[in-house]
Amino acid sequence: MAAKRKGSGDKYLDCLVEHLEKAVGMGKTRIGEAKDEYTRQVEANLEQGMALNDARTKAMAFIHDALDQTKLAKQAYDIIPNIPKLAGDGMYSVGLITDAGVAAENWYCTIAAPDTVDAAEAQEWVGRYKSKYGPSPTNYALTAYDGVLVIADVVTRLVNDGMEINRSNIRDYTQTTNLATLQGVINFDDNGDLKDKVVSIFQVQDGQFKYVGAGPQT
Repeated sequence: MAAKRKGSGDKYLDCLVEHLEKAVGMGKTRIGEAKDEYTRQVEANLEQGMALNDARTKAMAFIHDALDQTKLAKQAYDIIPNIPKLAGDGMYSVGLITDAGVAAENWYCTIAAPDTVDAAEAQEWVGRYKSKYGPSPTNYALTAYDGVLVIADVVTRLVNDGMEINRSNIRDYTQTTNLATLQGVINFDDNGDLKDKVVSIFQVQDGQFKYVGAGPQT
């Protein structure tokens, strides 16, 4: 487990740290980098984790492989059970709750999308999703659906304009997207990134992802 302070040069990590510090009202968050090597070297991790489990360490933020979420949650629970912990969208998974059990409790995680599936305007869509697939959708299920809407919108506009459907035209027409969806209006900046850069924060409470709030977009 590699620990480093805020100001690492990685804007994503620094953003996670900022959110966690605000959520728990503390400073000096440490960032632990979890990789396959991390999960295989249990004894070394325990030794270093115990060293980090002192009064100076008030919270920890992790960046990790999504496939390691259960291992990470269980190991962190064994090492630092009482320290608030946060990770990115690799932790935002029903599998975390079902597989990690009590070790998943109180974890903070983020997603790069608004929290929409609980909104009143999304319930008709949520109902159709559940009738077809069974489980309730996550926000990323709706994000994937919106991605297909963008593709359909692009192809429709190309056909209506009599344009050839090729890589170049699809890219250019995608750039000019201005599409209203349940998650808001989708459009892109000059870099091809979403103009509306929402990061939503959740915490696992009683076996459910509970929405905490949205992080700043700057």
